[in-house]
Amino acid sequence: MNLQLYSSWDGDPPRVQAISYPMPGTPYMPLTGGSITKIPLERFLKDLEQDLKNQTGDYYAYVWGKYESNDEADIYTLQTWQVCPPNDGIYEAIVILYYAALNPYLTLKKYFGDDSAQEYLDRNSAIAAIADALN
Repeated sequence: MNLQLYSSWDGDPPRVQAISYPMPGTPYMPLTGGSITKIPLERFLKDLEQDLKNQTGDYYAYVWGKYESNDEADIYTLQTWQVCPPNDGIYEAIVILYYAALNPYLTLKKYFGDDSAQEYLDRNSAIAAIADALN
């Protein structure tokens, strides 16, 4: 057990720690979200499934500093999650919440510039053309 971490929680750590992370292939931006909770892992996962189904709660994450922005460039949506049981027994689980940009083109344009946004469009056009040719 990591005694330093355990004692930082005054000996009463949360059961689940959730971390928000961008999906591979989506614009990489630091995201809001993540949480700690004392509810059991099974209930936390059930709540995540409901959030995904109803598009509420943890379904949305935002670019850091843009909490509850209405700009599509700042909004990410929950795609999936990964449950990681820690090996030190502090938490019941660490859950990585994976989000994708709602509009990757606008996110790239806003935060990385026109060239990055155009590269995204070009890459996706090439992928679409290959997929069409294979069908």
